[in-house]
Amino acid sequence: MPLDRNGYQLSPTPFLLMSMHNPAHPGEILRELIIEPLELTVTDVAEHLNVSRKTLSKVINGRGAITPESNDNLRGITVS
Repeated sequence: MPLDRNGYQLSPTPFLLMSMHNPAHPGEILRELIIEPLELTVTDVAEHLNVSRKTLSKVINGRGAITPESNDNLRGITVS
């Protein structure tokens, strides 16, 4: 089997490796699918989720994680 430049064996199906990608951060999804389309403010959403504006801002900007508690609050959001 051929080797790559680092000496690792190449996959017989390299297209499988190319199809993998970095998934979107949950904050990016929240911003693009909820906040922007509904023209909400970070403050409004933070209050609804019972988190601080600073915490939500970190999540939206990809610098913070969604906690299990925040995730439970997100389940209640519906978009019509």
